[in-house]
Amino acid sequence: MTTRQTTLDTGRERPLDPATARGALPEARSTTAPSARIAPDETLACPACRTPLSGPGPAWSCSRCALAFPDDAGLPVLLPPGAAHIRDMQAHIHDDLSRLHNARKLPLYWQTGFRYVFNLLMAKHARMLARLHPRAGERHLDVGCQDGMILSQIVHRWGVRGTGVDVSEDSLRLALQRNDLGLRYYLADALSLPFREGSFDTVHSLGTMEHVPHPERFVAELARVARPGGRVLFDMINRHDGLTLHGVERWWAERRGRGGAARAVSMSIGHDPATFLDPGEVRAMCKAAGLRVRRISVYNAFVPLWVDTRLPRILARLRGRKVDFVGRPLVPGPGKEGDAGGNGADPRGSPGREPGAGGTGPGAGGLAARRAGALALKGILPVAELLDLPFTALGYGNSFYVLAERPER
Repeated sequence: MTTRQTTLDTGRERPLDPATARGALPEARSTTAPSARIAPDETLACPACRTPLSGPGPAWSCSRCALAFPDDAGLPVLLPPGAAHIRDMQAHIHDDLSRLHNARKLPLYWQTGFRYVFNLLMAKHARMLARLHPRAGERHLDVGCQDGMILSQIVHRWGVRGTGVDVSEDSLRLALQRNDLGLRYYLADALSLPFREGSFDTVHSLGTMEHVPHPERFVAELARVARPGGRVLFDMINRHDGLTLHGVERWWAERRGRGGAARAVSMSIGHDPATFLDPGEVRAMCKAAGLRVRRISVYNAFVPLWVDTRLPRILARLRGRKVDFVGRPLVPGPGKEGDAGGNGADPRGSPGREPGAGGTGPGAGGLAARRAGALALKGILPVAELLDLPFTALGYGNSFYVLAERPER
């Protein structure tokens, strides 16, 4: 079997290095002198006053407010004054999860342009990202990029120039280790993005909005950094999830007296149900930010959630394994009954976990099996969404995507 990946400059596919496909990490880039490899980023602006930054060097600096932003071993830290508490609130959660999930993922999930997917959510992400219509050479921003997997897939598939930001330093260090494309990564706050207005042709943010304290500012920032005519995609956990798999599980947990434990687990991974929104509220935020909403897609009612979070558990039991395919203990723990993200998992079924990825990686047979599995998942996705339609059409789902654009002036 020939595995292929996409070149950055042409968007065409080329053979994937067999050693990389088998699971060997590409040689890590040095993270001590980024200016020697990557040209100065003319999109950077002070996150406090929006003045263009000068640099690089020991630090990026703002001529207007005299702030300096250090380059920490190849990772520019572009946080505005007072943003440390926001970083502290969320970063420790994602630091731990990124280390856990990254260790289970094969390099082919960075390098094949969504040719390989390992759950329905990842397949859904790929489909929605395609609606941004990325084009080779365009600037693309990933807000909340985690370990860079999704951004790298986008660059390999469409040949965009990628930039990623996150508040988790550990996540970004992992992204830099696998940065064979020279992508730009910055430690930054999603509510004060360190870029000039209109810097990007396309912007996306997945699994981030529910973690920010001011969602209206988050949407406004996505709109600000998109150019006129630029496209924006983000998702959010849906407040209306009563008629979903998670809603039913939560109801059952309450009946059995385990609702408090379920809520505690959800809060421990930064998911506060009080902050979840419905599509109408987010549509209003987009309008206030100057975005024109093109599509809202409600997702994850019953079937996709069951396939992504329950089927692996059943298969693991059949094989006699003590841990399911996404690393959750099979022994019931606090919150398992009421939150599918129990034991520290994203309740939507995070795309950041690949079942069974180890240090040695798959052989040729393993690659063929993963390719067949990816094709099966992509084929199952529309069927699963059709079966969910009676619920999602009424607005019930665990999450929803918003596809919007910034109108031309």
